[in-house]
Amino acid sequence: MRRPAPLLALPLCALCCLSCHSGDASRTACEPLAGEAITGLFADVIHRAAVEDGVGGTAVNHWCQGGHFVSRWTSPAGPGEIEGRWWVSEDLRCVSVEDPLPGDGATRRCVPLLRCGERIASVNAKGGIHGWHVLEPSPCPLN
Repeated sequence: MRRPAPLLALPLCALCCLSCHSGDASRTACEPLAGEAITGLFADVIHRAAVEDGVGGTAVNHWCQGGHFVSRWTSPAGPGEIEGRWWVSEDLRCVSVEDPLPGDGATRRCVPLLRCGERIASVNAKGGIHGWHVLEPSPCPLN
């Protein structure tokens, strides 16, 4: 039996999950973001995110055009902060950090992003929604 490519399966599964779990009464259709769109959206912005998976919480992330990012979050488990690099590869937003990421200990992660009307959603490894993101232009605090 032939299995679908893993990178294609995640966005498709996420589209199914969105209609069930987004809480959006209009059930706005979601579309995967391509590389150029991701690069344009995440250059010198701040984004505020509501985390849906894991322990929940909120995050404020700065994404710099030069490829740096900083993420600060609060959750029932406590606050945290991490800095690293970001880039786009095969229509995925990727990050790398020196210290392991909370939860899974990874130092590198690439995830699909979806545009759902005016909102952006990041997709977790299980194909569900990691978080909903609101983007605003902002100078990079790491320069």
